[in-house]
Amino acid sequence: MILDREFYSVHATEVARRLLGATLVHLVDGQRVSGKIVETEAYSGLNDLASHGRAGKTPRNLPMWE
Repeated sequence: MILDREFYSVHATEVARRLLGATLVHLVDGQRVSGKIVETEAYSGLNDLASHGRAGKTPRNLPMWE
């Protein structure tokens, strides 16, 4: 299954639950590479004290905004 934007339209905790057990597959130089998701984490946004984005943009977390 290819995951579209709708898959991610629910709360992060639900996305994390749905991803558990999923297998990611990617082609690298014509070779299939895959791995199974066995652990996930979910954050409730910038107000979540555990989120790396809680203090705003920094060089360390900039990819969160890209």
